[in-house]
Amino acid sequence: MLQPFDDEQLLENIRLKLGPDVVAPRPQRPAPDTRSWTLPGFGGKARVATSFGNLPIEALRLRDPVRTQSGKYLKVQWIDKIQLDAKFLSLHPKSNPIVIPRASLDRQLPISDVLVSPVQTLKLPRHTSGTSTAYAESLVGRGYIARKPQNGFTYYLFHCGEPACVNIEGLWFDVSPE
Repeated sequence: MLQPFDDEQLLENIRLKLGPDVVAPRPQRPAPDTRSWTLPGFGGKARVATSFGNLPIEALRLRDPVRTQSGKYLKVQWIDKIQLDAKFLSLHPKSNPIVIPRASLDRQLPISDVLVSPVQTLKLPRHTSGTSTAYAESLVGRGYIARKPQNGFTYYLFHCGEPACVNIEGLWFDVSPE
């Protein structure tokens, strides 16, 4: 019979599952409280640009070549998914995804609505005011970008063995093995 976990045990199990080589980027602001979410990731319907077209991230497989901002295609070397149930999401509201609606950052970007982790970093379109890289959470309130509470959600994470900026729904997102 499975032992029930408290919230801190669940977070520690997620960290252990990701392994010691994978560290989520942390926002450059005061240290988060113990109920903050620190893992990057994407919702399953987000489409990743690959050498064979835009593919839903949930269908991405090891060795699939993804398009990087440099123009190179790098092969996916690691994939994981983190499933969060309704109880966890209600106890840790900061773990709920941020929705970046279609055309909210540019007249054409993103191509479709995209759900991302609050700490997922992305490159902003050139004409967007402010810094060129931002955490999704820092965009809340701009162009209908908002936290979207869920009753259950799965984050998909991947990297290509080296830091890379990949195209998802027309936007450039950082993925890194660190």
